[in-house]
This record gives sequence, structure tokens and C-alpha cells, in this order.
Amino acid sequence: MSFSLLLTSCENEKSEIPMPNYKVLGVNSFTIDGVAYTATDGLLLNTGGTSSIALVGMTTSSSTLHSDVEYAIYSKTGVDLSVSVRSIYSDVSISVQTTVAGGKATCIVKVSREAYKESITYKFVKFTV
Repeated sequence: MSFSLLLTSCENEKSEIPMPNYKVLGVNSFTIDGVAYTATDGLLLNTGGTSSIALVGMTTSSSTLHSDVEYAIYSKTGVDLSVSVRSIYSDVSISVQTTVAGGKATCIVKVSREAYKESITYKFVKFTV
């Protein structure tokens, strides 16, 4: 009687999940209602401690390399809202759409760059307090 023993090994293959690198979009500044702000890590608005702008929420997807970032802006003077975003790269696409309804203004800013998968959608909502 003979016995055969077959040993196999399984190697755990970990597929690398890409981490978003939003610096490739080159976002370096925001202008909100005429006030200039810098960007932190090419993604977040550096409010400089102002109490009239607050980060409300943020979601990031590693699979799509996309982030949604939402800010609330509090104002005593009205809901007119002007937002611009600047990049250090000339081939970055930045679209801005602003709507005013129901006593608040909403500005959606989409930032992307051809040949890169990273993208960001900013949502700024301005309320009168």
C-alpha cells in the first residue's frame, strides 16, 4: 500500500487598492464671496479659523478615486454666493454651478483632470442666520 501526500500552498494575493492623490489636481486656492482661502493637501479648504465656514461632511472612494466635500457658509447679509477654485495646472477642468432657492444658495464645483482618475466635487451651501 502506498500513500501519496500532495501539499499545496496558497499565497494570499492582495490587490493593491489605489489611494487617491488629490495633489495631481493642483487645487491651491478658493475664493468665496471675494475672500481668498488656500487649499490643504490639494483637497480641503483652509478656513483660517473663520467661524462662518464649516466642513459639514466628506466621503472618499478608493475605488473611484473621487471625493465629495461639503461646506456650510453662514451669513448675516444674504444668500448671494460666489465661489471659484483655482489649480496650478492649466489642464484641470473646473465647473461651477450655483442655484438659489428656499433661502439658501448652493454652489457645486467639480474638479477633474484628463489622464488622471482623481476627481473632487465640492458643495458649498450658504445660509442666512
